[in-house]
Amino acid sequence: MRIVQAIFLTLAACALTGCYTVTRPTIAHVHIGHTTAGWADTPEKVGLLTVAERDAETAAENARKAFQVGRNPDEMKRYVGYVLHAMDPALESAGPGSGYGFIRAMEGATDHVRFAADSADASKNLKDSILGLEAAASRIRQGAKVGVAICQEIRRTNKPDDLVSLAEELRSQSDTIVRETRAWRGLLQDVIARESPPFSRIERRYLFGLIRLPNGLWQWHPDVDKASNQSQGTSGYR
Repeated sequence: MRIVQAIFLTLAACALTGCYTVTRPTIAHVHIGHTTAGWADTPEKVGLLTVAERDAETAAENARKAFQVGRNPDEMKRYVGYVLHAMDPALESAGPGSGYGFIRAMEGATDHVRFAADSADASKNLKDSILGLEAAASRIRQGAKVGVAICQEIRRTNKPDDLVSLAEELRSQSDTIVRETRAWRGLLQDVIARESPPFSRIERRYLFGLIRLPNGLWQWHPDVDKASNQSQGTSGYR
């Protein structure tokens, strides 16, 4: 009789408090989620790589417009300013970009892939893949810096022939950045596809539930498993 009463009381307590088993994602997979699905300080809290892709496309669109206006220095330089804004808002505050900037977003995306590979629970697949991912990302960021340098040269130049030549170079460089950034996502998705245990969609409370300690290590926020209206929903990678 006492056993039956104990079971009944346990079931009643679970009904009132919500007994459940917490299964957290790995910290490594949460960092991958920061790159692909969501990060706390990005516009609309989207993934860092998503911001990078959007700003790269904005830069390329305006680089094409800069080339199309041909020998109109004022119009060309206006569009070049928009390219700079999309690359790095610290260099040009106004423009149609996200306000976050391609360079910052791509650096953040790369950082969090490295954080994933350095996590104690990282798979061998992640650890074996990180150098290739970092090398490819480094080439993309270097290409972005070349694009910024071309923009700055256009701003210093008033010779029509030089402007046209530089604008064509900027258009080509910007298109390359878009292609290589998309290819980098493909590389990362290939790594994700090889993960064991598999990478799965991550609840937002876990996606935004990591905190970084002064020593550089990451750990779960003490409140990460508390239910709240803000913790509902999941985020995966695009």
